[in-house]
Amino acid sequence: MPERFLSVHGIGKGKLDYVLKSLKKRGEAPGGEREKHTNRKYKLLEEIRMKIHEHVDSLEGRESHNSWHDSKRKCLS
Repeated sequence: MPERFLSVHGIGKGKLDYVLKSLKKRGEAPGGEREKHTNRKYKLLEEIRMKIHEHVDSLEGRESHNSWHDSKRKCLS
């Protein structure tokens, strides 16, 4: 039976063991720990991000001829 569960969900036995161990230890499944670190070496300051957006918005653009639907995207000439 566990083999079917693993196959259907596309996970290995090691992942299942890890989740079960966490459930027994903490009473909950392990949460997503992605993007939790704060040591972003190249993270842009919000002020710089805003200046970049202002610059890109100031560029002249035209509607893409490949667009099949309404889109806010523009192509630079």
